[in-house]
Amino acid sequence: MDLYDLVSSKLGKDLLQYLEDQRKENAQKTGWTEDDNEDNPLSVLTMEELELFEEYALLTYQDPA
Repeated sequence: MDLYDLVSSKLGKDLLQYLEDQRKENAQKTGWTEDDNEDNPLSVLTMEELELFEEYALLTYQDPA
């Protein structure tokens, strides 16, 4: 299992699909609280896994303008 697959398994879905879903969900959210962080699946990722997540997030980001 490579790092991409490991991150996907921890997120519960494919990494790219997770990113797309989160962008749609967060586009409508206006207020963030500490409780939002408690259920965040990113909290279980290692630094290496977070770096991969961030890399894919930046590569797939499209400015909503």
